[in-house]
Amino acid sequence: MAVKKHVAENVRLIASIDRLDSIFLGDFPGDPDALATARWELTRDLLLYFATQESLVVQPLAADLRPDAVLASAQAADRLRHLQAMFEGQSDTRFARPKAAQWRAARRQTHANLAQVRAALVQDRSKLFPFLPAQPKASVRPAPQTNFASQAWSFRQQLFPDGR
Repeated sequence: MAVKKHVAENVRLIASIDRLDSIFLGDFPGDPDALATARWELTRDLLLYFATQESLVVQPLAADLRPDAVLASAQAADRLRHLQAMFEGQSDTRFARPKAAQWRAARRQTHANLAQVRAALVQDRSKLFPFLPAQPKASVRPAPQTNFASQAWSFRQQLFPDGR
């Protein structure tokens, strides 16, 4: 059941990415707090999704009987590491509150980032999820390598330095 929810979350996140992208493709928004809130909500949901993906999908498939599932798991783990590095590497600009004069550059950067995340989610749906449920060859799972939750709270502090 948890896997079905995770797959449904993948679809919901793609729709959320498209909604945020549409904001950034438009004119400069008048309410920077609303924009910051929308960015935080998507970031929080994505990082929670990535943590769930790692523990519920990637790790079990890493110990799968099927070599193709193990390969798909390794590729998904690489995508997660890449996305995490992208989030960390651009957190200063990703969570800055752009001013009207910076809007064009912010739009371009955000659109490119969202396109990468969207592509990774679509790829998971087509190349990873078909191997679910996992067919484990061993009951031992590797330990999680990334703490997406602490990363999410760090990003929240950047978006809302006043502690809301």
